[in-house]
Amino acid sequence: MKRNPFFNFIPVEPNKGHHLLVKLAQPLPSKFTIKKKHFLFPLKDGLYYYGGTYDRDGQGEVVDPEAVRQLKEGLQEIYQHHFDIVEVKVGFRPTVKDRRPILGRHATEENYYIFNGLGARGILNGSYFSAQLYNFIENGTALNDEVSLERFS
Repeated sequence: MKRNPFFNFIPVEPNKGHHLLVKLAQPLPSKFTIKKKHFLFPLKDGLYYYGGTYDRDGQGEVVDPEAVRQLKEGLQEIYQHHFDIVEVKVGFRPTVKDRRPILGRHATEENYYIFNGLGARGILNGSYFSAQLYNFIENGTALNDEVSLERFS
């Protein structure tokens, strides 16, 4: 976002987080997402995503062993069987101070749209807000002021 010449005026800040790719000894009975302290959701081939941690001051893509420990302990709270950590990853969430997503059309570039700032709730809210943006683009439905790009004008 910060390097995007069309949307670099938007105050998005990166929020570092760790997540695990895990193989569970006993698969979950259904394909659903579990949300407690972190998220656990199924991928394919018996793999699951578990994460993520929050580090607003984190810089760089170096894995923090303390974050991995927190994730392991969190997963053990909701899953009582053995699991293998296949991979540890670091990522950066796009966060906004008002904690609201950013949707809308660029002020002068008619075919440039933004869908960003979902932060830590992207997995829960992404589908809902993607429908909002779709209806805005295709049907001219107004965006909610709380998520509209125009709030930064």
